[in-house]
Amino acid sequence: MTFTPTPKADLEPLSDLYEGWNAFCQQILSRLYYAEQAANWAATQIAALYAALPESVDDVWTYVGVDASVDPGPGKVAVKVEADQSRTFALSKENVDDEAVDLDFLVQGSTIVLTDDPDSPPITAFRHYVVTADPVDHGAWLTLHTVRLATFGVLTTPAVNSSVRLVLH
Repeated sequence: MTFTPTPKADLEPLSDLYEGWNAFCQQILSRLYYAEQAANWAATQIAALYAALPESVDDVWTYVGVDASVDPGPGKVAVKVEADQSRTFALSKENVDDEAVDLDFLVQGSTIVLTDDPDSPPITAFRHYVVTADPVDHGAWLTLHTVRLATFGVLTTPAVNSSVRLVLH
């Protein structure tokens, strides 16, 4: 058997292929790293959010998400996407436990945080909003015009019939 060396010209395409695959793998590993960093950051933000809540649980309410209807119904919240970061909340004055929620403190500048229900972890999403106008009172429910300030996860609006947690301050 005789060994015949491969001409250098035949190795050039392999070198290009290697460089391409190397760059591709580096991109994948980089994206995985940053995805992990983002997940860690979000977990830290969520933990800080709950740690910063007042001692009283009166400011944390569990609701059920519904589609963007006019009257959400008792214990329900609907979030309608208006444009870009603008959202309109239709928020019942009762939570899912049929407890009356005093929402009189909500005014322009109040903040709302919408998360997955932490009683069924893991929390995979949260949204932070600021109220941009005084609420409109409809008797059993309120309309709130908001702007979304911060986002993590895939929760654009509450999933229909899913349990969500509202933090109001």
